[in-house]
Formats: sequence, C-alpha cells, structure tokens
Amino acid sequence: MERRLPYAVHFKIWIILAGAAGLILICGAASGSFSLAGLRGFPAHTTILAIVYQVLCLIYLLFMGGRKAFMPWLQYMAMISSLLTFASSAVLLPAAFPAADLFARIGLILVQILVPLMVLADWMFFTLKGRYNVLFPFLGLLPGIWYLVFTDLTHVFQGWPISYPFLDADQKGLPAVIGVCAAIALGLVIAGFFFVRADQALAPRRKRRKPAGKKEKRAGEEEI
Repeated sequence: MERRLPYAVHFKIWIILAGAAGLILICGAASGSFSLAGLRGFPAHTTILAIVYQVLCLIYLLFMGGRKAFMPWLQYMAMISSLLTFASSAVLLPAAFPAADLFARIGLILVQILVPLMVLADWMFFTLKGRYNVLFPFLGLLPGIWYLVFTDLTHVFQGWPISYPFLDADQKGLPAVIGVCAAIALGLVIAGFFFVRADQALAPRRKRRKPAGKKEKRAGEEEI
C-alpha cells in the first residue's frame, strides 16, 4: 500500500476532476446555458457515484493509509455501473452527439468513456484485491434499479420525458421494457461473477514460511 499510495491519491484526484468536468460540461455551463437536465441520463448518475466513492476513498487513504480495503461493495457498484455506461456508449453517444455543442460533446466523452476506463484502471492497479464475494454481482444491480425508480418518478411527478426509448413503457410496451431490463441485469450479473473471480485470483497469497521473529501480515496488507 505504502509504495502505491502517492500514485493512488493522484489517480483518484484525476478521476474526480474528470468526472466533475464532464458533469459541468454536459449541464451546459461552458456554453452559458446551464441546466440540471443534463443530469437526467444514466451516465451522469454513474459518474456521480464514481465521484462519491473516489472522494470517500481519497479521504480514507490520506488519513488512514489504506491498509485495508475501503468499502469494496461501494467500489464495485461504482465500477460495474461505470462499465455499463461505457458498454452502452456505442449506442448513447451517437444518439446524443447531434444535439450537443462542442463542450457538451467533450463532457459526454468524459462521462461515458474516459471516467469508466479510469475507474476500471483504478480497480486494476490501486484497489486491494480479495475482498469481493458472491453477493457483489447482485449489489451491482442497485444503481440500475435506482435509475429506473428515478426516471419513473420524475416522469410521473415532474413530467420529465423518459431518457431512453427502450425504457418507455408507453412507447415500447411494458413486456419489451421488462425484457430489456432483464437482459441488462443478466449481463451485469454475469460480468459481476467474472470480476469476483478475477478479484479472488489477483488477491495476494500468504507466504508459505514466516521470517523468524516476524509476524505474517494478512493477505493484501502490503499493497493497495
């Protein structure tokens, strides 16, 4: 942990800055037409979740030294939801680009491509391994469930349009919407078990022999 701590701190700061810049740009601040409507999309929600985790983890690293994994369940949810945003960018970006100005397009690239890749790199290089369990793939569904509740409530009570046609039951029909959501959920769970297995495989192993006069460290304490 100690040898990677400075790099982890700097990398997390860059994730926070990239995410915040992306959110500000997609809200139209740079073009003089700031509106919170830019935060209605799923990528904005996953970016906010990633920023919240990185800020909390940054505080933990600076004050506690990062000898133990920090809220691995929250880290996993932030990562898997960001990767869902990245996976869907091939569909979402072409649809959003024509109506966006230059700054908004930069913001979309930040929140849909750069931040998810940085979050994945943060897990690969700066996250203590061996802390995921079989419940995590199902916890990874919570951000998506939250977004469904959010978009339905704002549609019913605020009159906001459904952000994505495939979630609009009035347009596509409830069975079609349920089918799409089930397919996405299944894909997330399958991907989740892959990451659980990878996390366990990358976990540091205990040394077979302890040096005389020294206590054996717990697995994973020597690195972030």
